[in-house]
Amino acid sequence: MTGHETPSGGSEASDALGLDMREPTGSESDPCAVVLAREEASQRLAQLTERERVYLALQGLGYTYVEMAQATSASLRTVERQVLRGRRKLAANGSH
Repeated sequence: MTGHETPSGGSEASDALGLDMREPTGSESDPCAVVLAREEASQRLAQLTERERVYLALQGLGYTYVEMAQATSASLRTVERQVLRGRRKLAANGSH
């Protein structure tokens, strides 16, 4: 396991975004299912703004809101808003 993988085998960023980007095993090894799952993940991520993707990825890497604000020279409130908006978009896109 590298520093950027979680015990489940996915990356910390993809886990934080609610996306399962692990290599398929067992019954998940159907190539069509893998392609469809990756396309869905790509479509969900495409709905996010660049800022939302950046903040959610940083959160997935374990950054606190304060650390994200310092790293991006943004206000704490901006970080909070962008993370919240990104998570809402991902939740809305994943529920249909």
